[in-house]
Amino acid sequence: MAFNYNYSDAAHYNSEGYIDLGKKMAEAIYNLENQIESKTGYNEFHE
Repeated sequence: MAFNYNYSDAAHYNSEGYIDLGKKMAEAIYNLENQIESKTGYNEFHE
């Protein structure tokens, strides 16, 4: 899904864009950790 954050130009994020980027990054890391745990049974935070 594409969002329009009304950037000043194509190379710069505004505050809303940075917040959204951070949330999506955190979600991606969380999902990756869950995939690794389900495949290996290893969770470095809950040994």
